[in-house]
Order: sequence, then C-alpha cells, then structure tokens
Amino acid sequence: MLTKLRPFARGFLEKASAMFEMYVCALADEDYERAVVKLLDPDGVYFGDDGERVVSSEELKRRGMKSLVVIPGAEAAAAAVILDDTDTAWPSVHQDNLILVDRYLYFASAACRRFNHSRLESLVEQGRDEGEDDGSLAGVLDALRRVHKVFFDGNCSDVRDAIREVRRQVLHGCTVVFRRSDEGSAVWSLAERFGAVCQVDVSETATHVVAEHPGTQKAQWARDNNKFLVNQDWIKAASFRWCRQGERAFPVLI
Repeated sequence: MLTKLRPFARGFLEKASAMFEMYVCALADEDYERAVVKLLDPDGVYFGDDGERVVSSEELKRRGMKSLVVIPGAEAAAAAVILDDTDTAWPSVHQDNLILVDRYLYFASAACRRFNHSRLESLVEQGRDEGEDDGSLAGVLDALRRVHKVFFDGNCSDVRDAIREVRRQVLHGCTVVFRRSDEGSAVWSLAERFGAVCQVDVSETATHVVAEHPGTQKAQWARDNNKFLVNQDWIKAASFRWCRQGERAFPVLI
C-alpha cells in the first residue's frame, strides 16, 4: 500500500496544535491507523507518546460510528471541533461540531468520485498536486483560527456557535439564483449554511447564477447583466475551503 502525505500536513499539525489539543478518531484498521499516525507524528509531538491520543478503532467499531464520547475531555461537545472528510461517520448530535475537509485524491482510484458519483480524475492523473499555501489544509487552518478567535475573544461559550458564525461569513453578501428544480436541494442548503441568500427568480440584487448549461435563460441573463455565472462546484469548493472562491475557476461549460 502506498501512502502520501498531503502537502502542508505537518505544517498544519504544528500550527493547529498551538490552538487545540488534538486526537485521532478513525474507523480504519487499528494497525493501519497507528502506522499513519506514526508517519504524521513520528516524535509524538501532536498526538502524544505511543499514540496516547489515538482513539481505538475497535472501540468505535462497537459503536458503529465515530463519537466524541470516546475522547477524554470531549464529553462537552461545546468545546470540540471535528475535522473529517465525511459527515456520514458522525451522529447527528455532532454535526454542528464538524468542519468538512475535501478528500486528498492523489492516486488514481475507483474511490475518486464526485458528489454525483461520476468519475473524478485524481491529482496524479492531472499531473499536479495541491499547493502548500493555497491547498485545502491552508483554508481549513484559516477557518480554525477564525473559530478559535470567535470562541476565545468574544462572548461565545459554545464552539458550535463559533463554527456557525464563521461559516455564515463565507458567502455572506452573495445572492445566488438557482434553477427552480434546485430549490431546497442539498447544494441550495449548503449555500444557505455558508451565508448565501438563495432564490429561484432573477433580480437586480442577485450576485450569482448557478447553471448547468450556458444556454439557459438564467445563464444568458447573468451574462447580459454582468452577474457571476458559475457551476455548483463553486459552492462546494467554498464549503471545503471556508472562503469564497474565484468565480472564473468554475465556468459553466457545454
């Protein structure tokens, strides 16, 4: 098995450890889990000597999913932030603690799939890699810093409130027009969670139009009225990077 560290992985751990006490919580095979932790933290600086802050996967498997309950000191979910690449591994009671990180799909794999289950080309197939300064971990680190600041510098006593506040700032000021069939959809709800106002009708207050095809009436209206025309991945990318993304990188293509 080949394992590659994500760019900025150790730098991320170094900087995040200055703000948080960190634990590893995974449902993977325990030997594999500890081997990866040893690769990430060979000197036990971030997760303790002998992996003392690595939660046993056997304990989690008995529960059937991940949980903050098995992490010492995290009984109060009001003080715990979760980073994961999937929300389905966590119970509903912990969803407000979760910051999603997009998966690092470096090697070609059948697991490289988009939200709609179509094949996603891996980074190695694209002949590139994430950047140290502008990759996913850098964006998440910035989000953690903002959450930390809101929690400790304000009147916030629950980190879940801090996460919600920081999340809402990401697309604040964006009014996004969707297809009528997308009203209430997952991507619509995602945009709202990150602070956007969503609507199905075009208006002067609209800032963005999300379209699947450049030939639709709404897409043409966006071009005629100097509005941003983007595909749905613009919203998904903002949700993973926790900052508004450049619209030109998400064109609506034929």
